[in-house]
Amino acid sequence: MPGHGVWHGVWAEKRCAACSAPFVPYGSSGHATSQYFCPACLEKLIVLCTGYCPLCGEIAAWPLLPPAPCGRCVQSPPPWSSFTFFAPYEGLLRRLVLSFKFQEKLVLANPLAGLVLARQGPAPVGYTRLVPVPLHAHRLQQRGYNQAYELCKALYSQWPERARPLLLPEALERTRATTPQAQLPRAARKENIQGVFHVPETKHVAGHKVVLVDDISTTGETLRAATKALLRAGAVEVACMVVCRTSVHQRKPEDR
Repeated sequence: MPGHGVWHGVWAEKRCAACSAPFVPYGSSGHATSQYFCPACLEKLIVLCTGYCPLCGEIAAWPLLPPAPCGRCVQSPPPWSSFTFFAPYEGLLRRLVLSFKFQEKLVLANPLAGLVLARQGPAPVGYTRLVPVPLHAHRLQQRGYNQAYELCKALYSQWPERARPLLLPEALERTRATTPQAQLPRAARKENIQGVFHVPETKHVAGHKVVLVDDISTTGETLRAATKALLRAGAVEVACMVVCRTSVHQRKPEDR
């Protein structure tokens, strides 16, 4: 008969969210990346600590530079109070996000949310609303789910209960269908998203600190427009959380 330790290891064993290999998690944090990924995959999921703008996440040309505001944020500071992302949209992280977003692998919501919270460190205190960037009704019908909302649900479940914000999936709505931002050049994105977002019930966000969630940020125009809509509705401040950050020059044809 196997010993108690053997059975404990069997019951504690999980499957890696990235490669499906069996592994035994370590650590006690509910949103620790070690709860979802095997050691081999964790080595490929490295949080970005240098070479980015701390205000919008723009990836710098020189990866070893210390975090510093980019030229755009110096000239025109973003409307949000903070911006959190785990790493650039590349490698294993990119494959995970594509599977989650386009291949209906919604089981990746918890692992991806775990990465964001691991990057964030202590959960923001005082934020009382958790809002996903919405899809237009037609796009939602085509895809069958909003990946930002799935991320929000995962973040909500992993957020420390004492500071957990209220999840409001319909606090923000997209009033018209637009060309997907990934299909447009950088210069056209701001105009494409202009006036798209609306808060139907301002009482849900007025006077509150809001966490705005999306999967990917490329130029940041979608987040800017959504943040401004929340602020116009009376939100005290908005903190943005995304899984990964890229730039228009890093996009690949299959992402469109």
